[in-house]
Amino acid sequence: MRFQRRSNVDSTFDYAWSTIRCRGAFPRAARATLTGMVTLLSHTTALECWRSGRFDALLAPRPLGGFRRRPIGFCELVRDADAAAKARCRAACEARAFFTTSRAAAEHLPGPRASDVRAVRQELGFLSEPLHVLVASAAARDRCARVRCHVCSRPLPPGSFVQLGDRLYASSPELCFVQMATVLPFVELVKLGFELCGTYAERLDGATRYDRPLLLTSVAALARFVDSAGDIPGVVAARKAVKLLVACSASPRETALTMLLCLPLRRGGYGLPSPELNFRIDVGRSKRAVTDKGYYLCDLYWREARIDLEYESDERHTGAERIAEDSMRRDDLAHLGVKVRTMTNRQMVDPVRFDKAARQLASALGVRIREQQGCPAARRALRKALLRPSSTGRQEHGREGGVGCAGSVSSAEIRQVRNDVAIPLRE
Repeated sequence: MRFQRRSNVDSTFDYAWSTIRCRGAFPRAARATLTGMVTLLSHTTALECWRSGRFDALLAPRPLGGFRRRPIGFCELVRDADAAAKARCRAACEARAFFTTSRAAAEHLPGPRASDVRAVRQELGFLSEPLHVLVASAAARDRCARVRCHVCSRPLPPGSFVQLGDRLYASSPELCFVQMATVLPFVELVKLGFELCGTYAERLDGATRYDRPLLLTSVAALARFVDSAGDIPGVVAARKAVKLLVACSASPRETALTMLLCLPLRRGGYGLPSPELNFRIDVGRSKRAVTDKGYYLCDLYWREARIDLEYESDERHTGAERIAEDSMRRDDLAHLGVKVRTMTNRQMVDPVRFDKAARQLASALGVRIREQQGCPAARRALRKALLRPSSTGRQEHGREGGVGCAGSVSSAEIRQVRNDVAIPLRE
């Protein structure tokens, strides 16, 4: 697959996207092989493709207006992801035609050929087995033990597929979310929604990839897709989960913290209003002389209350240099009228300390937590699902990953990664 060079884009923007553009191209050798029946990767296999980062460039929108730098912060990332999702819906897709034909005609459509499957496995060696593919009828199923065919006899809405290579497609992030709703528990589905709408990716080997330069999709795009998906399997659970999502989470820990605080009481949360994650506060020209930076990213930000909740891992929360940096940042944000609160890993893993911190935050937000019957049990179940200890200490990009491990990456570390590779803001 060849990518057209983006028009009206300067070298600075091209440099920012160069690392994902080259990885998104499907190898030339596969293009010569995938010439038979269309192969539609779905469910877990499609999710692995999107988590790999190899195809990020296929989801990247064209720069809007005079926008010539890497998007930073909640508003820009969400805007770009939503624009890209709308473009996918407008684009013509031969794969979708297989699911808009009559049921009688679908019975005569062949399934993926063995040569097509071998080509996919050869070129995309990171995919786990079995390979999940979507077919239009039971007659098209492949009986191979290394392939699992999912039959979909219902029409699929626009934006259901993204082309990876010649006659090779994958379920779009939106369709993938609905498909995974058929196999994941509800809490895991909500976690996946945060990830698809966030800037990190959790891999099967336990490692986490941080600082993805774009969101795979947006909450609004997921909601639009679910509303247009009719009665395809998984749509009921997906519709419930979408209502609980918040975009732009930068780590599994931010996702867990947001879910613990903001899920409804019956789901095990505290029912707090949803924050904006990694919200960017720009410093006006009149105040730049008394602050260290031109903008600040707030982990969990409640705009009306002007409260920023920062997550800090145990390691990053100690040390003279770190304490001094936190103090200066807090002073700068206070000068901008923002009240900064912190949540340490020790507080998160201790249910008593977390309960106290959550109630203090609720009071600061002016929210009254009305306890219901069954709340304690629901909270225990939610904490068990979200704060499972990591079984390994695997590292990705030199930083520890995994939800629930004591050394989980702090937001400050993720911001440092951004600073290491970020393009300067436009003057």
